[in-house]
Amino acid sequence: MCSSPGFRVGASLPTRLEFKILRLVALASAAASAGGCADAAPETSTVYEAPSEPDVVPLICSETGGPSFVEGLKPAPAVDYVAFRRVVEGQAPSALEVDGVACDSAKSSEACEAALAALQPVTTWPYGTLERRYFAYTRGDEVGSIGSDEELLAFLGSIDTPNEAALVLWSLDRPVNCGHLVRTAEGFAVMQNQTIGPSGGCSKQVMVEVVVQRDGSITENEVGQGSWVCVGRRPDGLLQTAGSEPRRGAGAYFAHVAGLELAAVAAFAELSHWLVAHGAPSQLVERCRVAGRDELRHTALMSELARSCGAEPEPVRFLPSRARTLLELALENAREGTSRELFGAAVAAWQARFASSPDVRARFAEIARDEAQHAELSLELASWLAVRLSEQERVLVARERERAFAELDRELASEVSDEVVAVAGVPAAANARRLLAELRAELA
Repeated sequence: MCSSPGFRVGASLPTRLEFKILRLVALASAAASAGGCADAAPETSTVYEAPSEPDVVPLICSETGGPSFVEGLKPAPAVDYVAFRRVVEGQAPSALEVDGVACDSAKSSEACEAALAALQPVTTWPYGTLERRYFAYTRGDEVGSIGSDEELLAFLGSIDTPNEAALVLWSLDRPVNCGHLVRTAEGFAVMQNQTIGPSGGCSKQVMVEVVVQRDGSITENEVGQGSWVCVGRRPDGLLQTAGSEPRRGAGAYFAHVAGLELAAVAAFAELSHWLVAHGAPSQLVERCRVAGRDELRHTALMSELARSCGAEPEPVRFLPSRARTLLELALENAREGTSRELFGAAVAAWQARFASSPDVRARFAEIARDEAQHAELSLELASWLAVRLSEQERVLVARERERAFAELDRELASEVSDEVVAVAGVPAAANARRLLAELRAELA
């Protein structure tokens, strides 16, 4: 057992969103356990550790915001024209992206164009139930198609550009967002999370460096020991979150949360920087800065609890920030703000109700209040961004939010330890999924 370091909070009137969250907690709570743990700790600070500057190479982006699949390619031998096509059952093929001029160096452009129009690919990549995708190209008089991993590697030859590496990763069902890759001696690398297994409100995420070799093969190198990623806003390029496996006990859980809170400080600092760059209203920028100060306070609150249970938060590591478009900001806000951060506020409100000790409940009550305000900020930011995006971009943002909610639901599939449920008040799996369902229903 740990002794409480002691904590007191002041009260203020809840916002409308907080009232909704409290109502959702009441609706979703059927039963919860209580237990105990939480010793005063020496006051030491947790610090950022930034890795050395990587050799970053930017991707060429498509109009939809992802990496282009036709620009930035250097097939061997070169081609006149390449198109990334989609075909839906019962419909004619349509081009999603095009680069170059079809049949530009053909001896007979009419015959070449006729062959291209009549092209029937032998192999294609499935995309959903009825849709399939493939590439069409012309090289002099030659007209061809690419619809398999093997054909793609033969077409590209050596992987010489970041967009070729991104295309290889897509074909292997390891897609990357448009941004940058890192050039290595072997090829091109990107950091990706791999989910090891869901656990209550968290799932174990192992950070892996995926390297696309020059011959198109990939290698994977685990970075650190992985971490248990829960809810809340995370900075772009986060390499390692702090804390040990929450299943091991309350101390490890509190250390983990302290690391996530510290990561959120960086996330809000990045967000405010890019909002200023895009001319956002000063009110939004200032609220981001206030949110960052809130997260720093949350880091201290959780670090005290972790140390009182004999655990120590670990440093947070992330790649340097890069320029962000309005669409990228909107996608990140959908992924981190209007889904995970919103659910995080609901989970904190649950913990403020069901944690074992008054001290722990009081800490999470303060965090819940702040996180609800951060979630409101995310929703207002989403509205500001939406009017500056095209209709197609708004559809992409809506899909990203639904994808984030679906990922959360998968993460909540199995149980966290009884000690963490009892001491920290974390909802058990069934309650967590019920809480998420109530939240999504409220937003529908």
